[in-house]
Amino acid sequence: MSCDNSTKLLLAIEEFGYDTKPLQNIDLQNNEPIKITEELLKIDILHDLVGNFTFNEAFERKHVIENDGLVMNFINYQDLISNKESAKRMKDLVYVFILKRNKYG
Repeated sequence: MSCDNSTKLLLAIEEFGYDTKPLQNIDLQNNEPIKITEELLKIDILHDLVGNFTFNEAFERKHVIENDGLVMNFINYQDLISNKESAKRMKDLVYVFILKRNKYG
């Protein structure tokens, strides 16, 4: 992530109402995910994706939700599954199982 994008990201997080002080000491250039956790909400901001697609391809297929004028972009279901399967971490494979079970019963 470029320095300019890092600054924009922190400003967006602040505008969303979150304290960015805990993020000030994180190297946003190293492509580690940023995790924001509240009591009922967890947000993961990914810098990089693994899977059989590029960021631009995933962005073209994004799922867009608008609520009260706020437009939010989300990775689509198939790209999320591919990303989690490619990570090959046990917790990601558990998420894949849960996501598929919830979608297909």
